[in-house]
Amino acid sequence: MINLTNAIDINAIEQTFINLIISGLGVQAIIAEQPDAVFPATGDVATVHYNQNVQTGQPSRSYANSGNDLTETVASVKRGTLAINFYRETTRNAMQTAEAFKDFLWSTTAKAAFARSNIGIIQTSVIRNLSELEKARWESRAQLDVEIYAINEISTDVEAIGSISIGGTVQDQTEVYTVNVDI
Repeated sequence: MINLTNAIDINAIEQTFINLIISGLGVQAIIAEQPDAVFPATGDVATVHYNQNVQTGQPSRSYANSGNDLTETVASVKRGTLAINFYRETTRNAMQTAEAFKDFLWSTTAKAAFARSNIGIIQTSVIRNLSELEKARWESRAQLDVEIYAINEISTDVEAIGSISIGGTVQDQTEVYTVNVDI
């Protein structure tokens, strides 16, 4: 059976960014794919959506013995992108909020949160202005993509031979020798 204890947790990654948005900007945040989330009628909001993982490089394998069992751990670096959208109804516009958050991502506070979540930032995108007219009012919107990396580890028990006996005979011109080796 595969052990997913150290596998990438997309919900935890999204929650890390949500917590940073709330603590760093004081903006209410919700996960974009959360069907039961209530989108507030007024106020400042941010949404966070994690896109697919892409493997980078070759996975590494390591093995550990525990008694008669052998465990194989496969670790691979995955890259993913978070799309973060900001919606503003106050005096500061969404572009300014996105720019402030983009800078905040490089702060000691954010780096500590990423370290706790076992992720790191590769790069951020150019901020896109997505403002539009919504219900006869101008709504300030902006989007920022954040490319991250994370280590994905899975482990599984490997069927292995616990021990083996190898036997044989060796013969020279006059003698016959019996050889037994236990491994």
